[in-house]
Amino acid sequence: MPRLTARLIVPVIALLALLLGAPLGQAAESETPAPAPAPATVTETPAQAAERAYAFARSRSKGPTRDEAKAMIPVFDAAIAAEPSVLKWSIGRAVALRRSGDAEGARTALQAIVKANPKDAEARYELGEAWMGTITSEMGILGMADRAGSAKDEWEAGVKADPNHIMCRYAAAMYWTQARRQGGWMFGSYDKARAHAEALLKIPGGEFWGHMALGAVAAGQEKWDEMSARYTAAETAPGDGAAPAFALSTHASELLNSKKDGAAALTVIERLAPLLPPDSSTPPYMRAEAFRLMEDCAKATEQYEIVLSKNENAQNSRFNAAECYAKMGRRAEAVRHYEEFVARFPKSDRVSKAKAALKKLKNAKG
Repeated sequence: MPRLTARLIVPVIALLALLLGAPLGQAAESETPAPAPAPATVTETPAQAAERAYAFARSRSKGPTRDEAKAMIPVFDAAIAAEPSVLKWSIGRAVALRRSGDAEGARTALQAIVKANPKDAEARYELGEAWMGTITSEMGILGMADRAGSAKDEWEAGVKADPNHIMCRYAAAMYWTQARRQGGWMFGSYDKARAHAEALLKIPGGEFWGHMALGAVAAGQEKWDEMSARYTAAETAPGDGAAPAFALSTHASELLNSKKDGAAALTVIERLAPLLPPDSSTPPYMRAEAFRLMEDCAKATEQYEIVLSKNENAQNSRFNAAECYAKMGRRAEAVRHYEEFVARFPKSDRVSKAKAALKKLKNAKG
């Protein structure tokens, strides 16, 4: 099978969400900005400043905003000038480029780094991330799928260069899982994904990511008890970058979007909520989705309104609230939310559905 054709059906958007740390399915619509790194001290050397920037730029849970990432670039430039032989600073600069919104610039820089250092697994991992960052819906399914495939190639090359590289293993496992879930056995492989995940459990520092990857495989195979057991194990698993909130949010999202079990999701959401900032919209949004699955629109709309009070542009909450109000016969609220949706998101693929619902509501008697 030609390489490009084999990639055609890869679920690029779902894969991208997972690899960048968001739960599978509809992600939370608003989050508190990540805190800035501690201010530099007056005696800090270029290497010390770059070390702080490197850790912050590569953080999966508390990464920089675009402006913060852009401000890191001259920090890495100074470190490169002082220590040109330290590859970490060049990789860090490329990561800062990607985080600042320049994924193409990051990809170009990392391709040069990988060409000069083909056995550097860290550079391979970041190049894979950069490839994913260049994906846009405008390039079409062929272009998106080919770039996702290029990302996978880098992660697999990283594993070959360093079998103990945690994030190359995890990224490759998630690629094979999502390709299998969406494209079938011809495009993905649970066996390949599971092999990477099992290897992660044996790597010092890889336990958390191994459980997360195995949870995704189990979800794809609809082995719900195994899935929940793996994500629950991940909540307390040790490892580099272990993040209980990520395990909980992914678990809840799978229960909502894959298993369609609102009641089970609610128990996970209540464990998640205390780990997030008080103004996070993730818990109310997930609760709303759980209540909607349970056909309790009254409770669902209460939670959607909480999300919208935090973020008026929460697209999913706006549309789903309108649908719930319509089901309850609360025409005024449904019309208001549908009209807001059409006005705020004119390019959404759900606009035509919203307009049709509006027409029906306005033509209804009573």
